[in-house]
Amino acid sequence: MLDSAPRQGRIHSVPEISESFNIAQPVNRVWALLQNIPEVMTCLPGAQFTGQSADDVYGGKVTVKLGAVTASFEGEATVLDRDETTHTCSFNGKGIDKRGGSRAQATFSYQLSEVDGNTHVTVDADIKLTGKFAQMGRTGIFNDVAHQMTGEFAVNLEQKLQANATVESGASMPDTPNPVAGEINAFKMLGVIVRGRWRALCAVLGIGQSKE
Repeated sequence: MLDSAPRQGRIHSVPEISESFNIAQPVNRVWALLQNIPEVMTCLPGAQFTGQSADDVYGGKVTVKLGAVTASFEGEATVLDRDETTHTCSFNGKGIDKRGGSRAQATFSYQLSEVDGNTHVTVDADIKLTGKFAQMGRTGIFNDVAHQMTGEFAVNLEQKLQANATVESGASMPDTPNPVAGEINAFKMLGVIVRGRWRALCAVLGIGQSKE
């Protein structure tokens, strides 16, 4: 039987993700780059652009490693709505890990707003998972990883915007390598998160501080 959907297991919804970050660039410049999907995907950890099948329909692959398990979700994302006046955009995506059978469905939206000449970005996502990687949704791991990914994406996006501005000005470009797709190492990201939380707790409790 080719139709194995009923065997994929229950669908687990990840608690709604809401993230925000600031970019030290004007709104119109950030908006313009975000419309260039292939360029944007080079900024997203673990993501790779694989082609465009139609207007506003983009193919991609996202590779995630959770311990000894690695999944490569291949699929498409479709832009649902784009408003340059309000600087808002929404799209949905779906992908499947052909080797492990895990599936992902997601709806994303973002909005840009001007703050003192810079850009404030808010991102909301609704994600559903099935298969082995559904455990990330059940345990809350996915939300922590999404937070870390958003931070890395923001850094990569700002670096690309700065590099583009340098080229446009005619100045010599700094030797800054482009982000590499690689994979999302969930456990490594969680290690960063846990260490950060531990340091914050130690600071509150006064543990490990110098007594000088």
